[in-house]
Amino acid sequence: MSFHSHYWPSYGDEWVRSHEGWRRMADVGGEVLRLNQTENEPTRIIRTNNATASDKQNIPQTCIYIRGRAKERQISTCLSDALNIFEIKQSASDIRRSNYVCEILRILLKEHICKLSGTAQRIIFQTVETLVNIALSSEMNLLAIKNFLDEITHSIITSSGTGLIGSPGVWKRHLQMVTNLATKVSAHKYTENTGKPQLLDLPKECLYNIISRLTDHRDIIMLGSANSYLYELTCDPFIWEKLCYYHFTEKQMMKYIDVTDDESHHWLSLYRKCSRKYGLRREYTDMLVMCIGCHALHWKLQGHNCISDEDSVVEKIEPMDFVSLFHL
Repeated sequence: MSFHSHYWPSYGDEWVRSHEGWRRMADVGGEVLRLNQTENEPTRIIRTNNATASDKQNIPQTCIYIRGRAKERQISTCLSDALNIFEIKQSASDIRRSNYVCEILRILLKEHICKLSGTAQRIIFQTVETLVNIALSSEMNLLAIKNFLDEITHSIITSSGTGLIGSPGVWKRHLQMVTNLATKVSAHKYTENTGKPQLLDLPKECLYNIISRLTDHRDIIMLGSANSYLYELTCDPFIWEKLCYYHFTEKQMMKYIDVTDDESHHWLSLYRKCSRKYGLRREYTDMLVMCIGCHALHWKLQGHNCISDEDSVVEKIEPMDFVSLFHL
C-alpha cells in the first residue's frame, strides 16, 4: 500500500481494516487511538470545534501536494487515490462537506463519465448511494437528490455508445442501481410529526427572518409553492434585494437596473437577468483549499501541518478546479 508523508523515506501511516474499509490510526500520547466510526456527526463536530491546539496537532492530516501554478498545476496522484485520501465517501455524510462533494460528483458524472476508471466508478457510485440514504433518513433535499439521480441516468444513457471504461454489464448494474435509488426517493412518504411544532406555527417575523437567510432562489420558490401564506412572504422585494446583493456586485447590477419596473418585480427581474449573465455565488462550509506556502491540498476546517516558513494563506479550490487537476 502506498504511503503519503512529508518526507519520502519516512514510514507511512498505520492502517486498520474496519467495516467501512481501510482506515488510518493515529498515535496520541504513546497510545494507538482508533478513529471512532460510530460517533454521530453532531458529536464529532462539537468535539473537533472544542479541541485545543495541541489536540489538533495530534489529528492525522490528510493532504496532497500540488506542483506548478495556475493552469499548469499537476497533482501527484490519480483521481481514485485522491477520492480515497480525502475520504469523499465518508465526507458525504458530513453536513459541512456534502454540497461540495455532490458538486464534484455532478461534474465527474456529467462531463467526464467516459474517463472514469473502475476504482473511481466504485467510489463515486458508493458515494451517490450514501447521499441518497442520508437524504431519505433525514427527509431533507429529496427533490434535489431526485434531480441529481435523473442527471446521472441521462448521462449514463447518452454516453453508453461513446466508449465508457468497463464492460456493458458493469454500467448496466450502475444504471440499475441509480434507477432503483430514484424509485426509492420518488416513493418515499414523509413521516408526520404529530404533536410537534410545525414551520407554520412560528410567528410571521420568524418565518420572514428564516426566508431572508436563504441564499438559493430555488429554495425560496419551493417554499413559496407550499401555500399562499408562504408565497406572500417569498414575494417580498426585500428578500430578492438581499439575494441580489449576496450574489452580485453593484457594478454587475447597474447594467440591468430598469427603473420602469414595479418595485415588487424590480429586484426579482434584476436577479433573473444577473443570474443568467454571471451565474450564482457558491459558498461551502468546508471545502478543499490549497496552502500558498507549501502547496498542500487539504480540507479547510481540518487544516494541515504546513512545512513552509511563510504565513499560512489558503486558496479556495472550487469543485471544477479540483476535477481539472487530473486533466481528464
